[in-house]
Amino acid sequence: MSPLFKRSKAKPADQLAAGQGPKQPADPADGPANEPAGDQADNAAAGADAGHTGRPANGPYDLSEVADRGKRLDLGSIWLPAKRGVTVRLDVDKATRQALAVAVSHDASTLRLQAFAAPKSGGLWDQVRQELITQMQQAGSQAQEVDGPSGKEVMATVPAGGAGGKKTKQKLRFVGFDGPRWFLRGRLSGPAATDDAAARLLREVLAQVVVVRGTDARPPRDLLPLYKPGQGPASADKEEQGEVGGPVFRRGPEITEVR
Repeated sequence: MSPLFKRSKAKPADQLAAGQGPKQPADPADGPANEPAGDQADNAAAGADAGHTGRPANGPYDLSEVADRGKRLDLGSIWLPAKRGVTVRLDVDKATRQALAVAVSHDASTLRLQAFAAPKSGGLWDQVRQELITQMQQAGSQAQEVDGPSGKEVMATVPAGGAGGKKTKQKLRFVGFDGPRWFLRGRLSGPAATDDAAARLLREVLAQVVVVRGTDARPPRDLLPLYKPGQGPASADKEEQGEVGGPVFRRGPEITEVR
């Protein structure tokens, strides 16, 4: 099976908003993989699916599991809870103009989120964990499966650029959730990768995310679309960024992906 994310040469995808923290290394790969077409279903069918054990009872949630959007930013496939003191950014492919991920930053830590189509059978996170570990180890990085607040997670130590061009090491923690015909992957970087206290707010954001699978037919592992608030095809919201105490939305650095 091909890996979930294609390898790419990219500018650091997790650098924080200007003046808010150090640059973080890019994912070992970004974007959807070329997988054969599999199960497709609309959102109503997705909501009827049962037996997905890849998510804690307290979220993340499927669209069918919430009464309304509430105080969440509508970013297309991801509804992001509004939290005081965080900065939200979309990482955009410079060549295709496609949004690849949403990054939520707090202090010196970042949570990077991507949502994908998944087969009805679920269980994608079990496969992806092993693929991530194998890819990183083959690239010379350290990676292992660990138990975390979200269940099985992947802890990795990867090369990173430091001050003055000095090479250093960076800790990353990957989390994943199997939903009804979708898969949500998160990556914690900065202190939140190893410090539970530093990760608390970002994990609260993660637990309250709502994934909108949509009704389009998509092959498994296809990246679900992301949009700037108010610019999605079905969005009619005009005041999403103006809530008192909500996140600050900023457009992120453009990423050049080599295909």
